Amino acid sequence: ALVMIMAVPRGLSALMMMSLEPMETSQYIEMQKDDKARGFLILQLVIWAALAFAFSGGDRMRVLITVLACGIGTLASIFIARKELQGMNGDVAGYGILWGELLGMMSLIITL
Repeated sequence: ALVMIMAVPRGLSALMMMSLEPMETSQYIEMQKDDKARGFLILQLVIWAALAFAFSGGDRMRVLITVLACGIGTLASIFIARKELQGMNGDVAGYGILWGELLGMMSLIITL
């Protein structure tokens, strides 16, 4: 579950950087054109999730709750910040990572 707390927010933030409309002043405009990298990120997230579930022993529910909390925290904070700033940029992605990891750690503590 700890690995997923690091992997999910970073992977989702990178996917959002590649998928959402960037701010006009963003240096990440070129990233949107790379479908290969987007597919590779999705594959990485699937592999990490499969490994987390495979090695979780009897704690599969804890891993699932942690992954969901990380994903929801990351995506919700990115969409809220993106709306406020009228576009996607690296600061918004970092904000998503921060909230995703925080909610992931909180869910892990609660499920102990």
